[in-house]
Amino acid sequence: MILKVFSSEKSGSGRYLVLPAFILSLLVVAVPELWSLVLSFSRYEPGRNIFFIGFKNYSYVFSDPNFWNSFKNTAIFVVTSVVLQIVLALAFTVVLAKGFKAQKLWVTCVLLPYALSPVVTVNIWKYMIDYNVGIISYFFKEMGFLKSPWLSNPVTAMLAVILVYTWYSVPFSFVILYPARISIPTELYEAASIDGASHWKQFTKITMPLLTPTLIVVATFRLMISLRSFGEIWLLTKGGPFRSTETLAIYLYKQGFSYWNWGRAAAIGWIILLVTMLFSLPQIRTMYTQMFGSKKGV
Repeated sequence: MILKVFSSEKSGSGRYLVLPAFILSLLVVAVPELWSLVLSFSRYEPGRNIFFIGFKNYSYVFSDPNFWNSFKNTAIFVVTSVVLQIVLALAFTVVLAKGFKAQKLWVTCVLLPYALSPVVTVNIWKYMIDYNVGIISYFFKEMGFLKSPWLSNPVTAMLAVILVYTWYSVPFSFVILYPARISIPTELYEAASIDGASHWKQFTKITMPLLTPTLIVVATFRLMISLRSFGEIWLLTKGGPFRSTETLAIYLYKQGFSYWNWGRAAAIGWIILLVTMLFSLPQIRTMYTQMFGSKKGV
């Protein structure tokens, strides 16, 4: 696909302008990827020789119960958090696009979490869900829903991880959906109102159909990012308690930097890549077709 762009007659001198960036991308992306692919078929520990062992790393990973536990945790985390992110971002988009006083202030408030670093975000939330002094824990204890610290219980620990990650990630989805929503001509809504369409009808018949391509883009990006999410989860729970929040990214990190088995870590990385591609390629192909049109052989 990339080679066709470079070989296209329409590209002209433009291909030479992007060539340095293309070469740089090969060096910083393709070379490390190829090296990790070699490692995934090898036994390698820092300071020791590398030995080719075929598919033994993959065989070990697929036979390890901890891998399947992390796979399950990843599925729960990704599906729940991505759905929540998109639903909340869409809700904020619909409400804030209507236009009212202090609209810009509210838009800024929605975007504010993304201005914080993951370390700051996690520490703020750790304090708020602290069993003894946290304001969130206080209300849940008063209602009788919280009997133990959030991060000591497998169920509430996963809920906390999803809650924190969703809060931090909603602005990403919002900043894409909001411009798409305000770009919809107001005449469509005015005509629908004159015809007697309710707000719900306008949302389902106008807003959603016109936002669907953007929603696909947002869902694809959030899926790809969430599958490899590491920082927020590691800072909050380090995969505990009892591996209940250990995702594939944390499982990879432990194999590589706790057990120093870089071959297995590389194999896990390629498994994550293949899973990401499996779910993302159909959407990426759809986006490519929408942008460049369907051509034979593309």
